[in-house]
Amino acid sequence: MSSAVDVEAVLKSTELFRSFTDTGIQILASIAEVKDVPAGTPLFVQNMIGDGLYVVAEGRVRLLVRGPDGRDLTLAILAAPSTMGEAAILRAGPRLCSAVAE
Repeated sequence: MSSAVDVEAVLKSTELFRSFTDTGIQILASIAEVKDVPAGTPLFVQNMIGDGLYVVAEGRVRLLVRGPDGRDLTLAILAAPSTMGEAAILRAGPRLCSAVAE
């Protein structure tokens, strides 16, 4: 993701934050951390403790779950503007799936 990304515009374009006020968006943008993530890099891994949510501003992210046979099964492919990992801010506990940058 480009460091010149307009964080406020990206947040406002997501379904989750679309109805937030401009002040609410500004507050979220002020604490957001912009990261460039190369393809193949995990953003989070199944069963690790969740500590925040993610917003896909550019590119795509594959959500995976480990199957009973040990192979990864694709749950979804998210493209911008999408959010993921919201459960981590609502409850304490492990991630239910993994997310890998494409």
